[in-house]
Amino acid sequence: MNTTRNFIGADVSKKTLDLCLLDADGRIISRYQIENKRKTISAYFEELQTEHGVDIRSTFVCLEHTGVYSNLLLDYLSSVQASVCVEMALQIKRSQGIQRGKGDKMDALRIAEYAHIHHRKLRLWAPTRKQVQELKALAALRDRLVRVANQLRVALKENEQFIDRQIQKEIETGCRGSLKALEKDLKKVDEKINKLIGKDENLSKQMRLVTSVTGIGRAIATQMIITTNEFQMIKEPKKFACYAGVAPFEHSSGTSIKVSPGFLRWPTWR
Repeated sequence: MNTTRNFIGADVSKKTLDLCLLDADGRIISRYQIENKRKTISAYFEELQTEHGVDIRSTFVCLEHTGVYSNLLLDYLSSVQASVCVEMALQIKRSQGIQRGKGDKMDALRIAEYAHIHHRKLRLWAPTRKQVQELKALAALRDRLVRVANQLRVALKENEQFIDRQIQKEIETGCRGSLKALEKDLKKVDEKINKLIGKDENLSKQMRLVTSVTGIGRAIATQMIITTNEFQMIKEPKKFACYAGVAPFEHSSGTSIKVSPGFLRWPTWR
């Protein structure tokens, strides 16, 4: 990687990107708010080149993890081979102590300052393969379908002992079609997931290895592959245990003891 001469902090939202550019000494060069669209993102970086002489290859870009809203920016940065870090918002917040005021413009500056101070220690973001992106979308869809089906079943079961039996039968009849449709959709999604994994050599191998561990089924294994980007982002077992929230750390003061919660949300499974 070339010597870093500039730093960009990006605060991402659904409609806009707030961007703050710092030089190597941490001084503010420019601050912009642009639309979260491919054309405006490309135009922004072209303008940095022409007006400020910023070379994207020697610029470190940092943004918070915001899910799909970051995809357009990350796609562009990947296409120009920029150095990018996607960091947890909580990590950035805790690294900067007590902060007064909050707004998209201020957040972009704080992210840029975080990158300027910590860029030598930060892990660079790597794009996921298309197959993993598809697997992630299918797994998220499956999770939603399972949750909706469970909501219907639980509500029916809870009401069973407290309402008239005839009314209960009518409610069950009204839900039967929805439950059957959900079951049908779940079956189709499962088939797509299995087909996707089966025809990809790397995914198939990782699924086979992960599910060989006692107690790990296909749903948990799928989530592990997605979360770690095929075990490229998190390679050490201890680090993954910390990320999943299953490694306990003592948080105590005097006689008070608190346990830190985990960060990983496991998928719903039946």
